[in-house]
Amino acid sequence: MVKPYTDRYTDDCTRIRRFNSNISSDELVWHQDTKTRRITVLEGIGWKLQLDNQLPVEMLPDTSYTIPQELHHRLLKGAGELIVEIVEK
Repeated sequence: MVKPYTDRYTDDCTRIRRFNSNISSDELVWHQDTKTRRITVLEGIGWKLQLDNQLPVEMLPDTSYTIPQELHHRLLKGAGELIVEIVEK
């Protein structure tokens, strides 16, 4: 399966992830990660983060969100591309 994003690693635990504006919403599926992640929005308008059993929240530029390991979550597409910094703990 082709990933719906590209990553550029800045060190062992930090990467910049880019979701292209022409991504299909069908590619943004529920999933879990093996490590806790802190996501900081660098660029993006209207994109939302939905954690398991919670309503989606709009992801705001210069704001960080923590996703605990093994928690199901997904993104909901906004306008334009989304660029985030991901730090794994």
